[in-house]
Amino acid sequence: PYVNWVAPAARSASRIVGPQDVVCSVYPPLANHIAAYHTARRTGSRLVLDFRDEYLGLSHGPRRWLAQRWQKRLLERADLVSVATDRVAEGFIGQGLAEERLHLTENGYWDAPEAVAGYPVDEPVRVVYIGALSGAQAPEILCEAMAMLRRDAPRQAERLEVEIYGPDNPYCRQVLLPRLGQGVTYGGYLSAARVTEVLSGAHVGFLSLASSDYAYAVPGKLYDYIAHSRPVLASLPTGSARALIEGDGIGLVSTCGDAAALARNLEQLADPGLCRRLHERVVAVQPRHAAAPHFLSLAARILSL
Repeated sequence: PYVNWVAPAARSASRIVGPQDVVCSVYPPLANHIAAYHTARRTGSRLVLDFRDEYLGLSHGPRRWLAQRWQKRLLERADLVSVATDRVAEGFIGQGLAEERLHLTENGYWDAPEAVAGYPVDEPVRVVYIGALSGAQAPEILCEAMAMLRRDAPRQAERLEVEIYGPDNPYCRQVLLPRLGQGVTYGGYLSAARVTEVLSGAHVGFLSLASSDYAYAVPGKLYDYIAHSRPVLASLPTGSARALIEGDGIGLVSTCGDAAALARNLEQLADPGLCRRLHERVVAVQPRHAAAPHFLSLAARILSL
């Protein structure tokens, strides 16, 4: 997308950039990197490419050949490549990028909200999902897990409430809504202004990714939950997000697609005492997930070029 923007952007940038300068761009979209690449070639400036997301790994079919060509060009020309996760870095090194031209710039939360209420002590335990509704996330697995728990351990299920927030799109209407059952509600689209309000009343935030295609990713909503000091219940592939949650001990994770395992984790979270212990762990590790230090480190690296 945005391919028509590349040529005029590169022309405009080339009028103000010189060989003493650094051109920086952020992906997605790829058009940003292509415009920066052409600008650096024309002007002799240094080039810094920041990948907030995987590129080649998400390209399939006829598009993959073109994606491979562009990624090769970009990595060969870049003076510095910033990546959001170790997994993406490992992929680039495997494609021949020298490790000294890489910089790990993890995502994080920018500002911890000031108005978060104290951690709830009442029951039932509220599990909240706030985010996109699509096949990439497949949050309906939470509905399936609740149905299993209600069937196999109804007393524990009664101690839980699940709330799902996201856009009212075709995926929501065709996939999510038909799977809602007792104990699971859909709250519609949640504006950014209301996120803190909803998470303040939640015990746990839910996170899901549907397949190993997204093993590299650490979704932004994970950092939202950390910023609000909320433990995480997750359904994820083995990868970056799972490693973060399990490494920091801030939640319970099951393998994506395994609704039975997710149901067992839900059963554990019906214990408010466990939720509070996980909450205390999130509070302890929260400072290390602030975004500012990571990007200040990147800025210092750029200035050293």
